[in-house]
Amino acid sequence: MIDLRLSVSFQTDQLSDCELDRLFEVLEGPGLRRVGTEVLKAVAPRRKLDTMSIYGVQRLGANKIRFFRGREHDEALAYREQLRSQGNLRLTSAGFGIRPSDRAEQIVSCDAALQVRPDGGSSMPLAFRASWTFWGEAWREWAPAASDALFDLFVEVAEAAELISGLATWADDPNETYNYAANLWRDRGSEPFVPGYRTMVFLPPEAAARLGGSERVVSEAPVERVSVLDRGGVVAMLCHSPDQLTENALSSWRDFLLPVVTLPDFEHARSTWTPTTPTRRPLDVLASDWPHDD
Repeated sequence: MIDLRLSVSFQTDQLSDCELDRLFEVLEGPGLRRVGTEVLKAVAPRRKLDTMSIYGVQRLGANKIRFFRGREHDEALAYREQLRSQGNLRLTSAGFGIRPSDRAEQIVSCDAALQVRPDGGSSMPLAFRASWTFWGEAWREWAPAASDALFDLFVEVAEAAELISGLATWADDPNETYNYAANLWRDRGSEPFVPGYRTMVFLPPEAAARLGGSERVVSEAPVERVSVLDRGGVVAMLCHSPDQLTENALSSWRDFLLPVVTLPDFEHARSTWTPTTPTRRPLDVLASDWPHDD
């Protein structure tokens, strides 16, 4: 099993109702499902596909999420709006799995969640997370389509509301590595930052300017895809597949981003470095970026 995950964060008190509505539309509308459909079209354009979907809504202060199946979509939206109008909405999520109908096992799934802090009582940033999980060796042939689809979703989310940060990365131990690497809930204040150099990364307008402007990023960055946002800033994708996360590729991207990149803090770094496959690198950075015990 391997994961491709996207996470972006916003400052809660800077998010308007209109921007939040746009993010809800991305999460619950056809956009997220389109990503999955595009991935499977690239691999199985003539096959009938089976899909399943589920929606989750969590009340502020509750420990559990209330889940709704796909046929209960309207009920899920009504419950979400009820909590939102009361100022009690904490999280809303959507997920689905897709498989060719002639196969027994599920081979790809996607889920996304929007963390909401309506009370304004915490500095925790609002976050949007989306992830793809692949079983078996399917990711090798689907990686380019998945990367392109998630890149487009990244841009769509970034255009919906002004980002503080954003990243996407491959991982083959999604729970431990992703939770450690993303560290979504650490308070970073309201200053934009560039958290490393990974499969995909968001460069805030200030960061793009320090690199010589978005035009230089487009023309000189050693990446596969670049999109300049109407809101300002740039989304860039280093490569399409974990197999392309070589030390040379990461080193070139690191050198380009060094004036603006935020490397791991000492207190959040692992004390030792274990070279393994590229997908297991914390944060997709190089061993030289981490402190070593003498």
